[in-house]
Amino acid sequence: MTKDSIRTLHWQSLSLTAPNRVLIEASAGTGKTWTIAALYLRLLLEGTDPPTVEKILVATFTEAAARELRERLRVRLADAERELQRTLGGAVHGVDESDSVLKWLADEFTGESETKQALRRVQLARMDFDRAPIGTIHALCQRFLQDFPLDSGIAAAQANLDEDALLRECVEDFWRRRYLADAAADSAESELFGGGPEKLLYDVRTLLAQDARILAADGMEELARGVESLRAGKCATRLRELAGNRELYAPRKSLLSKRLLRMADALESGGDADLYDTLAEMPDAETIDEQQRADAPLRLRDDALIQRLQHLQPLARRRKSFVRGRVLVAASEFCREEIPRRAEQRQGQTYSLLIRNVHSRVCEARGAFAQTLFAAYPLALVDEFQDTDKQQFEIFDAIYRDARRAPRGWLAMIGDPK
Repeated sequence: MTKDSIRTLHWQSLSLTAPNRVLIEASAGTGKTWTIAALYLRLLLEGTDPPTVEKILVATFTEAAARELRERLRVRLADAERELQRTLGGAVHGVDESDSVLKWLADEFTGESETKQALRRVQLARMDFDRAPIGTIHALCQRFLQDFPLDSGIAAAQANLDEDALLRECVEDFWRRRYLADAAADSAESELFGGGPEKLLYDVRTLLAQDARILAADGMEELARGVESLRAGKCATRLRELAGNRELYAPRKSLLSKRLLRMADALESGGDADLYDTLAEMPDAETIDEQQRADAPLRLRDDALIQRLQHLQPLARRRKSFVRGRVLVAASEFCREEIPRRAEQRQGQTYSLLIRNVHSRVCEARGAFAQTLFAAYPLALVDEFQDTDKQQFEIFDAIYRDARRAPRGWLAMIGDPK
């Protein structure tokens, strides 16, 4: 989208002709909900065959926001009914000039016939309003499955499970199996997560909430292979030779020789953790040059063994990150498998599973369920659009695209640019 293609539109001039998609950006306190209510009323009144309230999907992010939005729409319809009745009663004055929606009604519907028609539409909307699909995305997805069980192919769950409790249960099981089993856990793992499952639970909860996909860190395997190669090659002897050759070092420069001796000791008798820590402290090429005599017979930075150590140094420094990533990969995969399995065993579902199930059916290649939902709800207003995640957006995107991926229907996405 280019800068020239972005236009500022008034709520009265926004096209309601399908197919159309519109993004409305509005910060908190700028009249976002007021605009939604105004567009909702326009959808119900304009055209020769406007939709009923049951055809307009209105989604928002939280239950509190859904309750407020429903009430604001209800009030807007009541105000519109009163204004149209006032017009039919022959009132010339009295319209609230500060409310541009009521002023629009007074200007738009002036003839008796069209005013009566508009009044009937508003009264019908008020009668049917309790059946209007207005709610959170989760509540609307639940409605999709309940209203169209055959089309969705998903049996209605008998219970809504506490998602956080189920996640905690799975993380605690993973933690017990990994850290309380007979096999000793990696020392770095124990340092990071061995004190209890709370830190792991926090990380996994964050990853699953964002539907994050983690790539297993392969640096740990490369580091382990490098260390094994150093030990197998009996490199400790060579390191002692380099550390003890005073012709290589400048006067009063002992940092590098001491590090090489520590490395030799760690290779010969130290544990893995000690060796990794020593590798992480390996000086860089510039520091190595500073440690050497200008006329040294060997430039240590060019030595094959020193270069191997320098290659492993950044991996050793990131070891805890690699270990953390490895644990999070395993824990996330465990929870992604266990949560659906345990929910199915208990004949229930969580909010995340609800979204996942609807997403999988709406986005399937044939698009049959998406077509069913579009036929039921050809128009939609999605509030707090900036808070929708990838799966939630793809549900709306699939509903309001045809089999050729072309836009269909009327979809307004309203959000805070933040």
